[in-house]
Formats: sequence, C-alpha cells, structure tokens
Amino acid sequence: MRQTFLKLLWSSLTALGPRRCARCVRCLRPYGDTLFFVDRGATTQKRVALTIDDGLSRGGAATSLTSEVLALLKSHGAHATFFVCSDYLSGVEAEADALVAAGHELGNHLREDRPGYFWAGDAIGGDIAAATADISKHGTVRWFRAPQGLLSPAMSRACREQGLRHALGDAYCDDWAVQDPEWIASTMLSQVSDGSVIIVHMPEKGFRPHLLRSLALLLDGLSARGYECATLSELSAAG
Repeated sequence: MRQTFLKLLWSSLTALGPRRCARCVRCLRPYGDTLFFVDRGATTQKRVALTIDDGLSRGGAATSLTSEVLALLKSHGAHATFFVCSDYLSGVEAEADALVAAGHELGNHLREDRPGYFWAGDAIGGDIAAATADISKHGTVRWFRAPQGLLSPAMSRACREQGLRHALGDAYCDDWAVQDPEWIASTMLSQVSDGSVIIVHMPEKGFRPHLLRSLALLLDGLSARGYECATLSELSAAG
C-alpha cells in the first residue's frame, strides 16, 4: 500500500513539473539560497548533477557497495557528489578516499540521516561543523544537505557562517522506499532536464540493495539521452 501511494504521489508531482515544485519550496525562507537546479542555457545543456545520499555504509566495510557504485559511475564516465553521513564513514575511509581520487566529491549530510536535527536549534551549528571536520579528512566539503531535506533556519544560518551551501534537487522519487528499480529510473528520467540535480540514495548489502540496479538503469538512460553527469561543484560552476 505504501509503495503504491508513493508511486502515485511522485507520478503526480512529475506531471505537475519538478522545477515548478522546486520554485515553490525556494519561496520558503530557510530555502531561499538552496540549489535545486542550475539553469544557464548552453553551458548546462545536456549536463546534470548526480547526488547520492546516506553513504557510504551504515555497516562499514561488511555491507559496503561503494566499489560497485564507483565501477558503475566509471563505466558511464559519470561524476557524482556523495552526501555522506560522517558516522557512516567508519570502516570505509579508504573507499571515501578512492571516490575523491576518481573525481567525485563529498558533501555533508550530518552524522546520520534522521529528522531530529531539525529541532536542534542553534546547537546544530556545532553538529554541522563536526561532521564537516570528519568528512573533510577525505576531501573538500562545499555542500550541505539537511537530513530528510528538512532545513531549519538555524541550519541555514550555520551553512552561511561555515561557507557551505544547501542543495536539494529537481529529480527525486523516494527511491529508498520504492523497491521497483525500473519505475525509479523511468520516473527520474522523465523529470530530468538540462541542469537538473538528481537525488538518489546509496545502496548497501542487505539494506536498500535495489538501489544499485536503479542507479544502473538511471545511468543507462541518461547516457542514451546524451546527458553528462557532473558533481554539484562542476555543474554550478558552468559558465
């Protein structure tokens, strides 16, 4: 029942227009500086940013599929921004280094992906800084994504003070909750346009493993349509 509801919800939002929805959200005060997509005409033609949330692995090396994801991206000449939770880097630090060495980048998704951070008040600034410090051991951190996409005014202030920019996207469909890789890929491909920011989630062994196939299908579809996948930093610097 839940998956049927989510499919109906995201099919309806897709028909409405992802960018129209994103513009509405950006009108909300905390989200005023949030990057949802990059619209720069010819400089973003056939280019999108691929972002991957909740990595690298909750279970450490034993459940990590980072190498498989890296191989998929390499096979398509794709780059991605990984919004990692600093607690999920334990045991896979070498894999984080390998991602950065391959041209990908790491973003801040706080210590773990849970909604409670929204209520932390001004103390959230310390949490953001601590997560950035851990993640930046493996590469420069320029981007922040609020867990569950719930950006509080305190988070927004902390990002400005710490030189981070918040990013969401305009291509998304609760891929973590809908265990139908073909539907996930098809839905996101129907949302994508030049300059889109795509949000998907990291697969693990025994935890959302269907996401590895949905990522493969998504990359196949993007390549077939002539799209280049870039990091957020690469796409936002276009032009």
